[in-house]
Amino acid sequence: MPKTTPKLYYMAKCPYCQSVIRALDAFGVDCEMLTKANNLETIKALSGGSVPVFVDGDAVFTDSKDIIDHLSQTYGAGAAVNGNLYGFTAEFDGNMQEAEEAITAALKDVGFGILTRIDVAETLKKKIDLDRAPYVILGACNPKIAGHAIGMEADLGLLLPCNVVVRINDAGATEVAVVNAMQMLSVVGRNDMLEMAMQVNGLMKQALAAVAK
Repeated sequence: MPKTTPKLYYMAKCPYCQSVIRALDAFGVDCEMLTKANNLETIKALSGGSVPVFVDGDAVFTDSKDIIDHLSQTYGAGAAVNGNLYGFTAEFDGNMQEAEEAITAALKDVGFGILTRIDVAETLKKKIDLDRAPYVILGACNPKIAGHAIGMEADLGLLLPCNVVVRINDAGATEVAVVNAMQMLSVVGRNDMLEMAMQVNGLMKQALAAVAK
C-alpha cells in the first residue's frame, strides 16, 4: 500500500463525495479529508474545480467510480475485520470474559469508555426462562465526539452510546462486534456529520482489529 496518507477533496452535500466517503470507510482507508471550500485553488488545478478528487501518492482520481474501483483494488484485501450493513465483527482467541476485558482495554486506548453493560443471555434467562448462548452488549462512548455530535443534533442521544457486542457464535467461537457509525448516523440525514461518523468507525475498527485473532 502507498506509504503517504491519501487525500480526499470533497463537499459534504455532494452525493458522489458521499459514495466515496462510504467506500473509504468500508475499506478502512485512513484518509486526509479536505473540504472544497478551503481548497478551491488546489481542486481547480487538479480537476478544474469539481469534486470528489482523490489523491493517492502520485495518482489523482476525479471520478467517483474510478476512485471506488481504485480503493477496491488497492485496499480491498487489507480489511482487518469482517462487516455487514450495520457493524464490523472479528473472532477473538479466548473466552467471553477475556474478550470483554480485551475490547474494553482496546476501546480505552482509542478514547472510548464503557458506560453500560447488558448481559442479554442472563436477562433473558431471568425474565422469560429462555436459554441462549452468552451475549453481552457494551455501551461505548467517546466524550469529546459525543459532546460535539449532540451539540450538532440534540436528539442524537437516541442513537448513543455506540454499541459493542461480545458473544459466542453458532460455531462456538467468541466474537466481538462494533456498530457501524456511518450506518447509524445515516438515519439522521446530516451530510455534515459523515466525516465524524467516519472518524468513529476508524477508531472502533482500530480497537476491534487490536483484539482480532
